[in-house]
Amino acid sequence: MFTLKFYKRFIEDQSHESVISCPRYEKTVFADGSTRITAHTDGDSPNIEFHVNSNRENTLSFSLAYIENSAGKTIDRIEPLAVDNGN
Repeated sequence: MFTLKFYKRFIEDQSHESVISCPRYEKTVFADGSTRITAHTDGDSPNIEFHVNSNRENTLSFSLAYIENSAGKTIDRIEPLAVDNGN
């Protein structure tokens, strides 16, 4: 099992955390620097998607994520990537 931990700070004194355990997960990194993480659940429940990006206004996304293995060791840290727009 993996533990996926997601964090977001809206303003200085308000933040949100979401934690889920799942047997498998999938990570997709997009050209704009954002990442989609899909938590694959057991066969009876739908998969759950989380988005990590720099958009603080979007309540459906997070600014940081950690992935832990079954031993509780952090195996991945996910945050929005800086994208060079050629400017």
